Amino acid sequence: MIEVEIRGPVAKKEYAKLKKLLATAGEDIQEEKRVSVKYRGIDFGVLADMEIQDGAVSKITIRDRRADREVSLSLVGGQLSETLKFCASLGYMKGEVYVREVFSARYGGAMFSLVDPLEDEGYYYEAVMSAQDPVEAKEAKEKLESMAKKFKLPQWTEPEMQSFFNSLARRVNYTFDFTEHGADHFKEKFNI
Repeated sequence: MIEVEIRGPVAKKEYAKLKKLLATAGEDIQEEKRVSVKYRGIDFGVLADMEIQDGAVSKITIRDRRADREVSLSLVGGQLSETLKFCASLGYMKGEVYVREVFSARYGGAMFSLVDPLEDEGYYYEAVMSAQDPVEAKEAKEKLESMAKKFKLPQWTEPEMQSFFNSLARRVNYTFDFTEHGADHFKEKFNI
């Protein structure tokens, strides 16, 4: 399976319009706060990507980037503060944090996600389709680009996207230090 994706910026005014359109015309609508904490160990890098729903961690994905492995754990009623305590007990005290609100809906055969970085106006979209082979992947990319044009959404080139995410990381990402911030940091700062 090949995943075809395009991304680009969304102006604040257009973000609200597109969100409203997708909320009324889209399917499989999901809203979540996404907390990612990138913990780095001495020998390997770990990314703990936590999906938050109704104030509770519903799923945590752990990726060992060096070995290119991924393990996902579903946490029923798991609390973010308890997850942070668990990570700290494993020795992961500091990590780079980003928090985003993500609104997703299936529309026109694609999954559109609108991303709000919360403390910044760097809104952006992601549009994804799956394909079985390179021919379908090319068709999917053309369809995604056509949909983006229909919505008057610009598409980033790879260097533009990297530049945006590097800039966004400098503006809003920060280091979480369990010893300094404590287990309830995200509850106090973001109500999650």
